[in-house]
Amino acid sequence: MQESIYGVIREVERIVTAPYAPSLNKLELIVEDVSQAVLHQWADCKPCQVSLLAAVILEQLPYSLKLLSRFGYVREFRNALLEREPMLLDQLLKHAIEGGEAEAEAEATMLSSSIPDDTSVPARIPLFLSKLLQKMVQEPCARTIRPLYEVVEGFIGNFNILKILPNDLMATFQLEATNILRSLNDPIASLLCLATFARIRRLWQPTENEAYMPTWLENIFQILGPKRAAKTLDLVFISAIMACSSSCSGYSPQERVFLVKLAVEICENFEEEIKRSWLGTNSPKVVKLCDKLRRADIDRDLQMMATFNTSEISNLLSYTVTGLQQSKDIAIPDIATTRVNLLALSAIKKSDAHLSAVRSYLERLPTADEETLKAYVQTFCSGQDGSICETFAVARHEAVPSKSYDFILPFLDRMKDQGKKPNGCPFAQATGPERLSGLCHKSTQRAVTVQTEGSSHEWRSKLATSLLENAQTSHQSIIQQMEAICRDFESRCASIEKPLAAVARERDELRRQLEEAREVNMELESQTLQSSEMISSLTSEKAQLAENNRDYSLQVEHLTEKVDVLQSELDSAREKSQEGLEMERTKARTRELDLMATVTERDDLLEEQQIEMDGMRQENTHLKERVDAISERNEEVSQERDALHAEVSKLQKEATQDRESLQNEISRLHQLMDIRESTNAEKDNRIMALTDINKDLSRELQSLKERIDQEKANAEALRSAAEEERQRHQSAVTEMERKHSAQTAQSLHEGQNKIDRYRNEITAIQNRAESKISKAEKELRTKDKRVQYLEKKVESLRIERSAKAREFSEAQEHITRLMNVMGFAKDQKSDNQKPATSIRGKEPRRSSRLADLQTQSFLPSEGETTMHTQFSVMQHPPTAANSFVQDSARRHSRHLTNADPLDHNRSFSPNKKESAIREREPLRQPLGDIDRNSPTKSQQGSQTLPSFDDEQNIQKTQSQAIFNVAEWGDVDLEFDDDDVFTSTGAR
Repeated sequence: MQESIYGVIREVERIVTAPYAPSLNKLELIVEDVSQAVLHQWADCKPCQVSLLAAVILEQLPYSLKLLSRFGYVREFRNALLEREPMLLDQLLKHAIEGGEAEAEAEATMLSSSIPDDTSVPARIPLFLSKLLQKMVQEPCARTIRPLYEVVEGFIGNFNILKILPNDLMATFQLEATNILRSLNDPIASLLCLATFARIRRLWQPTENEAYMPTWLENIFQILGPKRAAKTLDLVFISAIMACSSSCSGYSPQERVFLVKLAVEICENFEEEIKRSWLGTNSPKVVKLCDKLRRADIDRDLQMMATFNTSEISNLLSYTVTGLQQSKDIAIPDIATTRVNLLALSAIKKSDAHLSAVRSYLERLPTADEETLKAYVQTFCSGQDGSICETFAVARHEAVPSKSYDFILPFLDRMKDQGKKPNGCPFAQATGPERLSGLCHKSTQRAVTVQTEGSSHEWRSKLATSLLENAQTSHQSIIQQMEAICRDFESRCASIEKPLAAVARERDELRRQLEEAREVNMELESQTLQSSEMISSLTSEKAQLAENNRDYSLQVEHLTEKVDVLQSELDSAREKSQEGLEMERTKARTRELDLMATVTERDDLLEEQQIEMDGMRQENTHLKERVDAISERNEEVSQERDALHAEVSKLQKEATQDRESLQNEISRLHQLMDIRESTNAEKDNRIMALTDINKDLSRELQSLKERIDQEKANAEALRSAAEEERQRHQSAVTEMERKHSAQTAQSLHEGQNKIDRYRNEITAIQNRAESKISKAEKELRTKDKRVQYLEKKVESLRIERSAKAREFSEAQEHITRLMNVMGFAKDQKSDNQKPATSIRGKEPRRSSRLADLQTQSFLPSEGETTMHTQFSVMQHPPTAANSFVQDSARRHSRHLTNADPLDHNRSFSPNKKESAIREREPLRQPLGDIDRNSPTKSQQGSQTLPSFDDEQNIQKTQSQAIFNVAEWGDVDLEFDDDDVFTSTGAR
């Protein structure tokens, strides 16, 4: 170790005195093989080089991150870095969070110790811890767990850091660490997990307002608790035995030392009783560990780490303070008491059980004596030079759970202060490297030359010799004083003062017991007051809980009313939608019937029917919009139902929390009752002992006996009062618990029933609404299909009407030709009828024009023109034609038999095209046979049809048109073949 520390000192000296930016590779190689203890020793021996090296490393960042990772464990070096660059922690955290591995390692080493008070804590630390936790969860091994183990140590005392970390991430970390402990594949990883758990346990500091502990933290406490302590200690000792074994070739010496260090740290987190009980059943493992430590080829650091305990510090403290007894510069009033304590400590350490005895002595040391010892040590440190304090460097250890550590700290601090004082070292006044601060290189070389001769190399042997001499001297002085005290006691016991001394001791004992009884009475009174206060608080809590229950019931009623209102709204909306659907259905059926009747009966109402069809489409669109609105309303109702569910679950959680808090209070009251019963039993035992002793006292102590009897009576009264109070309090607590449980069960039952009822009702409402919506959609689709069918039928009727119009025009042309032929025939018979003949000559042209107009009116392009207009054209035939019909009426009876061949041309029978169209069309049926299930026309539907007067006018017009057509047909029947051929020949 000495060679390592000298190598570090020389290389650091070369780096800080170089007139240029030096290379750090050699220092990296040296530091890579040394332990942390060597670096701490370098910082203690050469504090003047710490700040200079920090300046060099800051100057060469980021190339010096490896050195920063190694020297970051040294607190002095880390503080020097932060003094020069306060933002260094934040910068490293930023790069580490962004993914820098070297920056993350350096940041972990710098956070391994607590941050100075004058340095602000970076805000990125929680993010950095989350990144370390995520890395450990993704790859659980010793390499990823060690940064967490080191960082947690720096946050001891800062409990708020655990609150910031996500619970799910910490739970995953605890689960992965537990899996590592179960696998037992990597001893270092297992001990790192346990040590990290121990530090997290130390980091947890519960408060009164935040007594809740997360589940993952409860699991950590169980692993380090009494239930699993045996398994944990077995794992720790097996790992330590493996590290000290010669067959452990897979680990380096530094890893072995680190493994034993982890084992020591984990063992120190268990209580003494747990460790004693484990040692009582696992002594062979301890013997085996001792055998491994006694090997001749074992590493010295490993052996020192495994055998180090608090007894070394206790012995060192005893020797040091004993050696200071001859100092005359110390002015402490209680120096005699201090010397007696020191002598007793020196005597105890020679016994076989000195380890536990020293610890017990220090624990039972009165506060006044402890403060006296501390003052003694501090006074000595302030009055002596630093040469003696340097002997305590061997006692420096980071985990010593004993009061003696408080006595050692002043010596260590004094040693560091002495090392920091200027003693001729050229580095003491330097604030930076030589190339930056102008420090003379030659004087530096002369000052740091190592002395190869002198007494400084024999300090170990001298220290051991002085320790042995002082121990022997203190032992002899203790023996002499104890012999004198024993002879004095023997002489006094043999004298006459022995009975008086016994009576005096008994009197003092009685007084002490009386004071104890008074204290017990005062404690009982205070406990009674606390119990009354607790009862009043419980009563107020009960009233508060009753109010909460009433509030909950009011909330439930309010929710019930709200659900009822929503139900009524939904029912009204459903009824409105149903009425609307029925109304629309009735309207659709009525309009459908009206449309069919209008199409089959009157072709002139096609345009009005088309308008009604457009209105029906609009109404269907409106109906669809209403259905969409109803569906949106149903969605809003479902959302409100979910909100009600959330509120009811919240109420259930709050009731459960209240019940758990009451159960905790009741358990705490039971504990208080148990403590009070044990205290009463102890008091009864003490009173019985006092009664037995009072019977043996003399008459001189009669007054004291009366006072004791009086105190006994008072105690009995207090005990009876306490018993009555306990019974009354217990009955009140039982009654309160019963009422609370009944009320809680009733409220939960009622709330659950209401929730189930509301859920069923809402489900039924949703189902009905869905069925209504689906039915409405089906009806809409059916109506759309019906409308399409009617449109197709109307189109076919238009085509048929066009065909009939064309046939009618052809018939009119044929009639016109016949009329023309007959007109020419009349003209040849008589010359007296020339005006009539001229009129008849003009008639064919007028008839042809009329036929052309009629033909144009029946063209397919003008299919939307009504039949009323067509028939109105036909109502104005030429007057000549009428006279001709009257003249030819005489021939009708004579040529009736000869008119049969012309019936085919004069009739209105359809041609081939018309017959083909009629074959494709469905057979017309009567209006009553179309839909037997359709109701009669409603009053509202009948309002859309033409009025009665309009209908009569239309029928009258149609009958006139039909009559005119029939009249023209009768005229055709009066013609015979002779007239036709004659007129043709005349032409």
